Amino acid sequence: MPSSRRLFFHLISPVGVLLLLILNVSMAIGQADAAAQSSAGDATLDEAFSMKLTAKSTRDLDKVVDLCEQAIEEGLDEEGDEQAKQLAGAALYEHAEQLSRPILVPSGRDRRWKFYRKQALSRLKKATEYQPKMASAWLLITKLHGLPGGDLQEAAVAVEKAIELAGDDRRQLSAALFLRARLAGGTGDEDTLLADLDQAIKIDPDNFDAYRVRGEYYLKKRDPKKALEDLNRWLDFSRSTIGSILVVDRLIAMDDKFDSEMQQAALEILSKAIENDPKSPDPYHARARVHAIQEDIDAALNDIEDALKLAPGNERLVQFQARLLIGAERWEEAHDTIDAFLEKNPDDSVMSELRLALLIDQSRYADAIDQLRKLIRQSPDSLGYRRQLAALYNADDRPSQAIRVYSRLLNDVSPERLEAAIEQQRLALLSTRSSLLQGRGNARLSTGEHKEAIEDYDEALDLCYQFRDLLDELEIDLELVNENSTLVGVLNNFAWVLATSPDDDLRDGERAIELAQEAAELTEFKEAYILSTLASGYAESGDFDKALEWIDKAITANSAKAKQLEEDGDQEAATRLNEAQTESLQKEKASYVDKKPWREKQNVEAEKKGTAKDGAKDESDGQDEDESSDENDKPSTESPEDASNSNESDKTPEPDQDTPDSDTDPAENDTDSDQLGSETDGDESDSEAAPDADSGSDDPESDGPEKI
Repeated sequence: MPSSRRLFFHLISPVGVLLLLILNVSMAIGQADAAAQSSAGDATLDEAFSMKLTAKSTRDLDKVVDLCEQAIEEGLDEEGDEQAKQLAGAALYEHAEQLSRPILVPSGRDRRWKFYRKQALSRLKKATEYQPKMASAWLLITKLHGLPGGDLQEAAVAVEKAIELAGDDRRQLSAALFLRARLAGGTGDEDTLLADLDQAIKIDPDNFDAYRVRGEYYLKKRDPKKALEDLNRWLDFSRSTIGSILVVDRLIAMDDKFDSEMQQAALEILSKAIENDPKSPDPYHARARVHAIQEDIDAALNDIEDALKLAPGNERLVQFQARLLIGAERWEEAHDTIDAFLEKNPDDSVMSELRLALLIDQSRYADAIDQLRKLIRQSPDSLGYRRQLAALYNADDRPSQAIRVYSRLLNDVSPERLEAAIEQQRLALLSTRSSLLQGRGNARLSTGEHKEAIEDYDEALDLCYQFRDLLDELEIDLELVNENSTLVGVLNNFAWVLATSPDDDLRDGERAIELAQEAAELTEFKEAYILSTLASGYAESGDFDKALEWIDKAITANSAKAKQLEEDGDQEAATRLNEAQTESLQKEKASYVDKKPWREKQNVEAEKKGTAKDGAKDESDGQDEDESSDENDKPSTESPEDASNSNESDKTPEPDQDTPDSDTDPAENDTDSDQLGSETDGDESDSEAAPDADSGSDDPESDGPEKI
């Protein structure tokens, strides 16, 4: 054998060309005489071996292949021909492997990856023609075809070849079984997926990718205990910060399965991540979320403070810190945190919305209106902000202002526009217009405009029914769009005004009973304010026995709800129900005992200013200056708001918290489980689940008078 060939086989790296070592068998010293016999292509083959030893680029590798093919064409003996094919196959595989590196990286894949894949597969096809038993080449073919847009049939053929050729190489066999499991998972063949993963781990207990994918499988099957056994093995090996965070995200997403045991496991995972990567703020942030779910706000805040030391001024961390403080009702600290951030970033809409939420939670409605005006100036086309502005006017006892905003919005979502819309667009417009009409109707109740309120409720109710019919046509589950709240609010308030208005021409006891009965059925007869409305309908119809029956049920339901709130730790709401609402219900009952129907007409502006004349007048024309671009508002396409509107005059409603133009909490970052842990560790995680502490900024809309 020429010296260059012997030197090549002595120095050749096992990476990419491992199978070339088999040539040592056919190159024993005893065969030196036969190898010395010169063939026409020997010199060219020697040149190929020499170039392979010094190859520094993929161009050099291609040149090696060209020389091997030239040597074969020129003529070689049997041994030389086999050497040339093996060398060509090795060079082709090595080139394909280099092309595959920017393709098979866990993240940040090169934008030209599809071109690289095509080139790599072309060389691998040729490599397997020269060396049909190169298992590593078949494995690489499987990986490349397993990527999006690959030929899954080719991948399936390749992986079977790899399994067949793995022989006694347990690590290679385990890798091939793992790839076949991934292919089976992509086609929904869960039996093969699990069987191959089990076998891959049994053959090679160090196949940590197999642990990861099997753990993901158990997560999908909502078996967190088994999932954690595998995922913890993988995390102990990978020490991946972002992988740890993604695992915890998936556990949190299990909701009911994320119990105290799983929460503790999540904390342990994140604590290890902090030990492994103490300079990253992300695991501190993730651990704070788990502490918040446990309602351990102090621990959550401590973690966020540690994260902020590593990433001072980080917007997402400060946002979460503010949410925690709001949820804990630590108002002063929340104000300081938000104001300090806004001082440096005055146009940050997310923190401005958090400030708005904070003001609303404190019932500082006038200040909240001022804050909302700033947001409207930043986003003049926001329908969500303007709807919220109207709700805040109602909460601040300025229903005339609310009516004006609602009316402008309704002009844009006109009946003509509804008529011209089709399917999904019509669905969104129906939801938006019915909700706006409901809000304006509630505001009109607060100004004593019963006739106009009835007109709004009547149209809103018709649109709610149209919405339901269209949902049926499109085969969409009503619960998915949460539209029941709008319908219930309209039914209840419509029934209330029909039963209790002092205007004889407007009352209709029979229809009030019909509407209230439907609202009661939709709420499973559990809401005291709706049962009270039903009682008022019977009283208006002269059936005082029925009125007393339902008002007693309302009182019982109110007590049950107060008890539940007390058990849940909401003492303030429980006290309000026990005192104010119970007193109101008892007054209604006393009226029915005396065989008197209930009558109610409120004018909150008159009460606020002292005279009906002053109450009917807007406070200031100048207050509308920031609403001048209402005509540019577009109808909402967001999910219907969670409304909770009813009919009690002595309950100040809380305003709408819906601001659909801002995505302040992407909890949902439901990363595909096959990508779990495949991202490279970064400075920030993109996943955030809303902790329970956030509930302080998530109150339901209450556009008008509310009875609880």
